[in-house]
Amino acid sequence: MRFTEEQLSAYKAKGAVTSHKMERRSKYNNERFTDSEGSWDSKKERKRWEQLRVLQSAGRIQDLQKKVVFELIPVSMKHGKRLRAVQYIADFVYIEDGNKVVEDAKGFRNKVYLLKKRLMWEKYGIDIYET
Repeated sequence: MRFTEEQLSAYKAKGAVTSHKMERRSKYNNERFTDSEGSWDSKKERKRWEQLRVLQSAGRIQDLQKKVVFELIPVSMKHGKRLRAVQYIADFVYIEDGNKVVEDAKGFRNKVYLLKKRLMWEKYGIDIYET
């Protein structure tokens, strides 16, 4: 059905059309949000942060960090065009019993994540701990 400008204005005035943009849902149904502690990709990630903070306060882990970037493939050039670096962003990194732990609060293990997990092992010798 096609509308003239006048018909479209009248149609919108009735409240039949509120916006041409629809709210997008996350592909994996997680809800991103921000609070006083920072930005979070999911409620699960935020809850795990609280658990790790308690462990740090108790002295069981040290040097707790969030959103740590690891470069998997550096910036390069191909046919005169710049290819951006490939990175893995760990949800949490901390020291436990003298060992560095890289942790991801995983809800769904997609193919890109599995590839990056393999690259973390190959480049850094780090096996990502999934919660």
